[in-house]
Amino acid sequence: MKITKEAVSTELYIYSAIIILSLIIEASTSILVAIWFIPGALSGILLSLLNVNIPTQIVVFFVVSFTLMVLFYKKLRDIIASKTEKTNIDALIGKEAVAEEDISYLKPGRVKVNGMSWSAYIKKGDEEIKKNDTVRILSIDGVKLLCQKLDENAVTQQVLVNK
Repeated sequence: MKITKEAVSTELYIYSAIIILSLIIEASTSILVAIWFIPGALSGILLSLLNVNIPTQIVVFFVVSFTLMVLFYKKLRDIIASKTEKTNIDALIGKEAVAEEDISYLKPGRVKVNGMSWSAYIKKGDEEIKKNDTVRILSIDGVKLLCQKLDENAVTQQVLVNK
């Protein structure tokens, strides 16, 4: 097998460009769109160095890329997802807080959760919250917490469970 410098260098440039583009795309996203083309391009480089014809290189490139994508996409996505932690703000959703002042639909107020005071509001039609009432945080809208008053029985049951 005789390797010609011109043929190999053109193919190496193409496969190198695929690798670089894949790395750039992967660095700018977190959804594993392009990482699969890197092993395919490396296979193409190897076949190019072995002077294998271009149609075979292309077939191997796609077979390797798509086989790896099918086999490993879900597992890698799950590994990456399991390593992401909720931010402090996301962790507030579902937690209980204590009203620092009265809160109504027309008059937002403040609640205290994890030792921090937050601006809070309720949805139209929800029961008004009085100072020192226990509330549940439903969502976050900018720097305001959407809260809902917990009924007395739910709070009492939670206290008994924690004892």
